[in-house]
Amino acid sequence: MTCGCTTPPTSASTRAAMCQTCPHAVKERGSAIQCTVNGSAVMTIAMTTDPCPAGRFDGTRVRWAGVEWLGVPEPLRWLLTWQLKREPRNLDGCGCIKAVKESQIGPWVETWFEGITLLRKRFGEFLTEFQVAMRGV
Repeated sequence: MTCGCTTPPTSASTRAAMCQTCPHAVKERGSAIQCTVNGSAVMTIAMTTDPCPAGRFDGTRVRWAGVEWLGVPEPLRWLLTWQLKREPRNLDGCGCIKAVKESQIGPWVETWFEGITLLRKRFGEFLTEFQVAMRGV
């Protein structure tokens, strides 16, 4: 893979991001607080190395929409950027579909993936600056 990403172990921030975007999470004021699959608190799930009760991650891989991803999937990173009004921090991997990155077209689409990531980061910066500007009004 040309970007240098590999299948990283799932860190606490990645597990928390996957819980935040999970349809099985109970949310309070926009934040995931509890898993409805096993009743555990999201903080407990994020801070342990146990696999996701809904099957979204285990110790080394992230699964979403039926495929394996390199870290938090890019579409979910966009969702997190919108929910947080800033770029999510400390997420593992690049957010690409593992099979695509490892295929023959992986190097060809790499620049497109990088462009999408850059666009998301700029969007997060815009949301942050917009919030600051709106506080001053």
